[in-house]
Amino acid sequence: MDDNTIDDIVIYQDQNTTITLLGVEDNRCPTEVICWWQGNAAIDMRIEKDNETLYFTLNTAGEIYAGTNYFESISILDLNIELIDLQPYPEEEDTTYSLYDYNVDLEVIYE
Repeated sequence: MDDNTIDDIVIYQDQNTTITLLGVEDNRCPTEVICWWQGNAAIDMRIEKDNETLYFTLNTAGEIYAGTNYFESISILDLNIELIDLQPYPEEEDTTYSLYDYNVDLEVIYE
């Protein structure tokens, strides 16, 4: 995604750390549909801390079964970052949301 196509959507900020939402690939099973799997939403983010910039992705699905993980948390730049929730949850098939519609709830803990 070209960072110049949208305004930065800052989802966490303190004195020396900024986490920015870059994209959401939402493939979760809508509430109005019966699915064999809950699905996953992958949230692409950028972290800037102490003049360092890194990119990472967190997922809503978590560990599915042995050997397959959709990571809900990451340790990066002396921080533990955990995805708590992503809203809105799709209600119907083919529901699409703008990046600005999403609310990303993170827990950020300094190591």
